[in-house]
Parts: sequence; C-alpha cells; structure tokens
Amino acid sequence: MAQLEMCFPPSFFDIMPHLMIHMVDQIRALGPIYLHEMWTYECFMSTLNRYILNRACPKGSMVEAYCTEEIIECCQDYLVDKKGIGLVPSRRTRRLAGKGTKGRKMFIDSGYKEVEAAHVSILHQIEMMAPLIKQHLNIIHAESSGCSEVWVLKEHKKRFSSWLMGQNIEDGTTMDEITLKGPCMGPSAQVTTWQAYDINGYTFYTSAKDRESQC
Repeated sequence: MAQLEMCFPPSFFDIMPHLMIHMVDQIRALGPIYLHEMWTYECFMSTLNRYILNRACPKGSMVEAYCTEEIIECCQDYLVDKKGIGLVPSRRTRRLAGKGTKGRKMFIDSGYKEVEAAHVSILHQIEMMAPLIKQHLNIIHAESSGCSEVWVLKEHKKRFSSWLMGQNIEDGTTMDEITLKGPCMGPSAQVTTWQAYDINGYTFYTSAKDRESQC
C-alpha cells in the first residue's frame, strides 16, 4: 500500500484498493468471506433488537418475542384448517369464501333483446360457428331470393339464435365440439339476485333490505 501511495494521489484510495490488497490475505487465512462476515449476524441482531419491549430484561424480551413469532408461523402453516377444542364454531365460517344468504330467481323482461343481440355477436366471433352461419344464410337466401343482401343479413341476425337452438347439436367428445355446444343453447333469461351476501366475515345488504330492517 505504501508503494502505491508513492504513485497515486490520495483520492485514488477508496475502498476498492483496500479490498484488493487486504482481502487476499484474509481469504487465505480464514477461508471464504461468507463464512466469517458479520453482515448476516448484524441483520439478525437488528431484528432481535426490535423485539425488546422491556429494557430492563432485553434477553427475556428477545426470547419471548422470538418464540411467539415461531408459534404464530406454526399455527398459520399447520393449524389453520383444524377445529378448535371447546370453541363454538362461528356461524359465518362456511361463508367466508362468499355465499349469498337471501336471494331469489327472477326472469329478465326488459333489456333481453340487448342480451340476444350480444349473444349473436359472440356467435359470429367463434371460428367453429362459420359453417352454421353459412348454412343459415343459404336458407334465408333460398326463402327470399328477391331480397337485398342488407335485408338478408338483418334477418339472419334476428333469426340465427333461435334457429341455432333448434338444430339439436350433439354434445360431442372433443374440446371443440364441447365448446360449440354451450353457445348454441342461447342466453338464459333467468338470473339469481341476492339481498344479502356474506364474504370474509362481513355481511352486506342491499339498500332495500336495510330499509326493511330499520322499520
């Protein structure tokens, strides 16, 4: 190092020249750096230092907090699905994943034409539906040979969904045939509405249900 100081200015001597000179002897004497460095130990001591709540007994605070953390991690990993002894099961336990509690089924009256139009649009985006679309267009052309192409397309969009549901398409065995069967059934006009819903331990009500409980 003294010989280098004769050739280089003081600004040259940052941490890197010291590492190159001293670390070789250190590795030769003690072995690889990671076996005798203090960084890992200092990080762990910093974690233990945050456990200290009673400065009069720092060692006891470290041991108590460390054991508590290990117990909590063990319970989270191995006891989360176990049933407690002597504890009354919560009535919401089976509903934490999300479950409607007060509901009914109803039929869509208003806006169902928009649902049908959206269904026809989806059918035209399915590549496997192309032969059926062509077949239906040929049927309309045969029935109305003197009509314009615009009228044929309009009539096709109006009648294609109902015509497709009457084709009795087989269930099939391949993935393409199974995928084709679902859209051919048409959209359902029946929906389920919920006035109350339980999820993550909380119960949510609609405004109408809230007004009933306030009366």
